[in-house]
Amino acid sequence: MADTLGSVSVIISSILIHLFGLTIADPICSLGISLLIFGSVIPLLKNTSKVLLQRSPNSLIKKYGECVSQIKAIPGVIDVLEPHFWSFTSGNVVGSLHVKVERDSTNSTEQQIRKDVHKILKRYVQNMTVQINS
Repeated sequence: MADTLGSVSVIISSILIHLFGLTIADPICSLGISLLIFGSVIPLLKNTSKVLLQRSPNSLIKKYGECVSQIKAIPGVIDVLEPHFWSFTSGNVVGSLHVKVERDSTNSTEQQIRKDVHKILKRYVQNMTVQINS
């Protein structure tokens, strides 16, 4: 859209300069094209900044409290520690977290807890590391 409007403004400024001698039309159109390009770049800059700053995606931030409650409801889980989720690319969310479990849990119980945590977060996180702490 910005490219089309830019081309139209160049044509209009050329006509105004040719017919009426309005040389001011060229810088005005250039300014307009610059504003259109700047406006179309802002969403790209926002998205790129979120990825580079490893910011948690909004979809996960809104549901994080609910997910933690579900994880804490898993039998044997005491607490959720050190969560870190971020956008690896615009469509790929990765993360890690530590799950504190009861001391007497067995290796098979820990594996089941890890699977349950993955099930809870798989809607939001594509690649996740869950560390079990006892």
